[in-house]
Amino acid sequence: MNITEYDIRKAIGHLNVPKSNTLLSTIEDTIEIAYLDEKLTMTFDFPRTRDKTFTAFQKELLTIIKIKLGIDKVILNFTELAAVEINAKNTVTLPDARYIAIVSGKGGVGKSTITVNLAKALMKKGKKIAIIDADIYGSSIPKILQIPKKSPEIIGIQVNPFIIDGIQVISSSLLISENKPVMWKGPMLSKLLRQFFTDVAWHQDTDFFLIDMPPGTGDIMLEVQSIIQRCEMLVITTPQLDAAYVATKAGVAALELGHDIIGVIENMSYVPCTNCSEKNYVFGRGGGYYVAEALGSDLLAEIPLTQELTTGYYDDLVTILAQ
Repeated sequence: MNITEYDIRKAIGHLNVPKSNTLLSTIEDTIEIAYLDEKLTMTFDFPRTRDKTFTAFQKELLTIIKIKLGIDKVILNFTELAAVEINAKNTVTLPDARYIAIVSGKGGVGKSTITVNLAKALMKKGKKIAIIDADIYGSSIPKILQIPKKSPEIIGIQVNPFIIDGIQVISSSLLISENKPVMWKGPMLSKLLRQFFTDVAWHQDTDFFLIDMPPGTGDIMLEVQSIIQRCEMLVITTPQLDAAYVATKAGVAALELGHDIIGVIENMSYVPCTNCSEKNYVFGRGGGYYVAEALGSDLLAEIPLTQELTTGYYDDLVTILAQ
């Protein structure tokens, strides 16, 4: 069997650094791997300790290497990098800002539209806003904001965020050719997302980071948790129960990762009658209430499906967030 360095990194990427929530996949650039003549040497930038947590980590690591990968000759080296240095490499640069992830677990429910409208509502209240488009495969924030295509400005070792209407933005679609698909596996996605946090020259006075999350509860959600230990979550659903079931799973995943759910938003709740006060529930009813009850949270808004921008609903959301 021809084992590559990529195979090794992929096989061990899900393991946590002992006594930490940091995944090995998120610090893979600090792990040295040499595989020559059927002998594997690995060097990790954290210290060896004499406790059960480290023993369990080393045992699981060797089991993967020897049993799953079939490599018998293994040398493990550990350096004396201080824990504070490990944490510094894996935390955000603006810890005083609020980080709010807009999640659903399902595509097509309007997460990106809600993210942009919420950003604009917060801007009206005088807040400094940044949007991180974490939907690497299907980014749509630049299209919604109509950001013109241009090369990013690089200052030193960091990239300047794109600025549109006073909102700072970073997105994969601003960094690659238009219509070019992103065909990456998990580790590449995680690495790019981490760079969105650490390698972008975000303004130091930023009050809110809004993170437009992709569908699902996989690599990106786990990566956000490794970067921001306490992130607030807004869960988005539509009235249909099938969408609500999936949104609930995303919310449960967020809770299991230690994040705070600050509320549920039901999007496309109804179509208002243009000539009367009636509401036409064309997609059914109850999805938002189901998610809120399942997660022990509040239904913050039912946003109608209209051609006009429903600014009033977002102004109300800003008031709730401020509390």
